[in-house]
Amino acid sequence: MKQIVFTLVLFVFTITSFSQDILRKPEGLLTDNARLLSANEYQLLKKRLQKFADTTAIQLSIVTIPQFEGESVEAYAKVLLDAWGLGESGKHNGMLILVAGKKQEAAIVAGSDLSFFASQESMEAIVKFSIDTAFRVGKYYKGFNAAVGSLFHIAEAYNKVKSADSAMAMRSSDSMVKYLPPEVRRQMIREEYEKDPNNDWTNSPYFFGALILIVLFCARVFNWRFPASWYEQEED
Repeated sequence: MKQIVFTLVLFVFTITSFSQDILRKPEGLLTDNARLLSANEYQLLKKRLQKFADTTAIQLSIVTIPQFEGESVEAYAKVLLDAWGLGESGKHNGMLILVAGKKQEAAIVAGSDLSFFASQESMEAIVKFSIDTAFRVGKYYKGFNAAVGSLFHIAEAYNKVKSADSAMAMRSSDSMVKYLPPEVRRQMIREEYEKDPNNDWTNSPYFFGALILIVLFCARVFNWRFPASWYEQEED
């Protein structure tokens, strides 16, 4: 009982801390208040979201708003997700893609039941490599469509391990990043590799060894002559 009261108090405090008004729950799965999509794109994306829900039994909602006054789009998206109660009845397995403000900042959040699979790292990767990349060139439908495809992989993985035993086993072993689409995983691995200074091949001792061998080989082939002072000692 105390835990429930604490959760309610925390939720109310979080809501009141936002200067941005809490939106009323949309009737459908797609709300484009920022007018980022054409009429045809809107209908196509709306149908895909409905198919997503029918196939996975998980509600994925997309909402765009033209103005945002809060400090964090991600935090605001979490508030909306909780306030709207997205997901199956009695479960916290809904997902929300929120695009807010003139800068079109995007965030993806998921219910607690999906936390094993929809980790913050995974959601940020999808935003970065699916949504932001397309948005920078004005391809809003392409960005949303790519994100929905990535989230579909996560929803499928969640459905495959719904049982408590499977979920606990998954929680204690493998990283949830492996459930991302291959192109997103490859990009994340590439970025991690590039951030590691130890991956600079010129810092490797093998580099200098190979360089010496190349010099000696060239000296042999081209009959180079090194100064005598390099290999002869002066006689007393």
